[in-house]
Amino acid sequence: MSNRTSPFGTLVIHELRLHGKAYVLLVASTLALLWVATTFVSRSDGGRFAMAFQLALFPSLLWGDWLVGRERTTGTITWLRTLPIRSHAIVLAKFAVGACWSGVQWLLVSLWFAPELWRPVSTGVVLLSVIVCFGGLQIAGRWRFHWRIALVGPLLLLLVPVLLFTSLSGESSTWREVLLAWWTAPWGRPLAAVCVLSGYVAIVALTSWWVGRAETYQLVD
Repeated sequence: MSNRTSPFGTLVIHELRLHGKAYVLLVASTLALLWVATTFVSRSDGGRFAMAFQLALFPSLLWGDWLVGRERTTGTITWLRTLPIRSHAIVLAKFAVGACWSGVQWLLVSLWFAPELWRPVSTGVVLLSVIVCFGGLQIAGRWRFHWRIALVGPLLLLLVPVLLFTSLSGESSTWREVLLAWWTAPWGRPLAAVCVLSGYVAIVALTSWWVGRAETYQLVD
């Protein structure tokens, strides 16, 4: 470890060096796909917004495999645990890199192709929180479970609130007005962002706690 850099900082730099080129290629591909879709395919504003959000969200499916899966399958985590580094620093570094990637992805996609999603700013913050939390679920799941469960689990968790919101916000639903009133209230979107980010903090804390107490064989595929 460098004398000038903390173990956490060293681990973050290592992850960025290891996966940086692949991440840049992923972002470039996403932006190119969005440019083609918005330039040559006629879409409503709603369709454009949905596509921008989805293309910012679903790359997060890769974070668990990139940041954790590789070390589980190659056994690198066994070597890391022999170093004078606390387990929580290893975990926090991976969550920090994943959150950074999700944030950059969302900012580039939304500000370029759907800046309306930042009007008001609190809407963009809520959506950013959802994307970061989804990426966090991928990382946490890959620490704890086999890759199939880690991949599908967060998708199922995301599907539940989406289906619930869809069913409650129908044209004839009495809940529609309640949801709109809650969302448009001055405190609605900030409260939503706080709730999502609180869930993310809980995910990070629980994962750090579990990894710190897990035996090494539990962290290797």
